[in-house]
Amino acid sequence: MSKLNQVVFHNTLCKKEVWVYLAFTLLPLLVFVTELTDTKFLRLTGDFSEMNFLDFYGTTLGIIDGMILPTIVIAYIASTMFYGEINKGILFLYKDINRKKVMNSKVFSLMKTYGLYLLLVMLSSLMVYYFFVIRMKGGTFSLLGSVAPVTYYSVLGVLGLFGIDIVAILVAANLSVRFSTGVTVLGTIFFLFLMQAISRVDGLNYLSPMSYRELFNVGQMTFSMSFILLVFLCVVYVVSAYTLLHRQFSKVEY
Repeated sequence: MSKLNQVVFHNTLCKKEVWVYLAFTLLPLLVFVTELTDTKFLRLTGDFSEMNFLDFYGTTLGIIDGMILPTIVIAYIASTMFYGEINKGILFLYKDINRKKVMNSKVFSLMKTYGLYLLLVMLSSLMVYYFFVIRMKGGTFSLLGSVAPVTYYSVLGVLGLFGIDIVAILVAANLSVRFSTGVTVLGTIFFLFLMQAISRVDGLNYLSPMSYRELFNVGQMTFSMSFILLVFLCVVYVVSAYTLLHRQFSKVEY
């Protein structure tokens, strides 16, 4: 990691918004609280005997992402790093540094923050999976599914979530170069809703990373084909968003 990347990431971690974002990773632990109360919030029901950890992790991540609040916060963080610094003239401090390096350091910081978010969700999910699913519900620990189709289904689900989140962060970064925080947040939320909407429309669903788990599940695609197309689609979106971000950032005056 370069010195610039270290400095930018350290400054990012100092933002209180980042800690709010990371606080959402503790939500799975509320399962233990709901077991002691009558509330149905985050209450887990159903047959857990054959649920593998990867599927549980994907389900947990999907529930947290579905609250939209983490998306709002990470979009806000992206806005403070781009729009905020551009608007306040802070980027002038980087005038002697290659613009691409400055941009990359900010993107790297956002992605590392998201990676930390994923890791913490995984740790909290593991705690709930072990102490709740296995200990309290009598499940059997299994990292992956006992049969291949179950494992494939879980893998596609988790990869789809990873892909759509990464693209959403880059969308937020793109918007924040030119627009205010409010527009950035609303635009990012709209992008996610759009991806969810087209994932339910035949023909258009191939354009959403969120579709491929179900396409495999209903037998329209093999796992290999679903996996390849999912990864390819995410790469296309990421490269396109990154390229657009680079073009926009290179034109910023500071």
